[in-house]
Amino acid sequence: MNCKSLMLLFFIPLAFSQNYYADIVINAEGSELSITGITNHPELISNYSKFLAYNNGYYLLNISLSDNFSNYVYEIILPKDVTINYIKTPKFISMAYGQNLIIKGLGSNEEFKAVIQYKLAPQNNLTHYLIALMVIVAGVIFYFKFFKKKKKTGINYSALTDRQAKIMKMIMNKGEVEQKYLENFLGMPKAAVSRNVNSLIRKGLIKKEKKGVSNLLILAK
Repeated sequence: MNCKSLMLLFFIPLAFSQNYYADIVINAEGSELSITGITNHPELISNYSKFLAYNNGYYLLNISLSDNFSNYVYEIILPKDVTINYIKTPKFISMAYGQNLIIKGLGSNEEFKAVIQYKLAPQNNLTHYLIALMVIVAGVIFYFKFFKKKKKTGINYSALTDRQAKIMKMIMNKGEVEQKYLENFLGMPKAAVSRNVNSLIRKGLIKKEKKGVSNLLILAK
């Protein structure tokens, strides 16, 4: 086998490898799991009940996908009365307690991983105090880690993917940007620009207006 054949054998798998992405909400309030949002990974589109298991009083939410994701953002919704026993995510963003416990995280150029072991807590005051304390501690950590950056720019860039952050910075600098201009200036495929723009619109950060045959992107007020 000559050198050229060896090079072809090396590059063919790369050429056909899938570039995955996800911007999803994972709802584990009940005994069944549901996933909504935008993704092109087949295991996050259907048959995702396998990601949630129950054993000896503990629930295990385990979404570990070995495929490489160019970027992903997720929000996990858990029942309000839970005790977290174990949590593992590549980049933990925040934990907030209201009517439900909401955990947010993201990653880029890596495997998708979100693993949480928890149990439903008994209904008593001590449990509520412990959960409230855990939320307060997480809130304090989140405040000191991200508040200065958010206060300076008005945007929490740590909760955005790299592409979404680039789009936001360009819109903030120019005031308004045509969507076609983003494709050319940032060198992004049309589908990638459209997907990230729609994600920013859903987050309430920007809005889209028609200008002739073009889409004009501006900051949401």
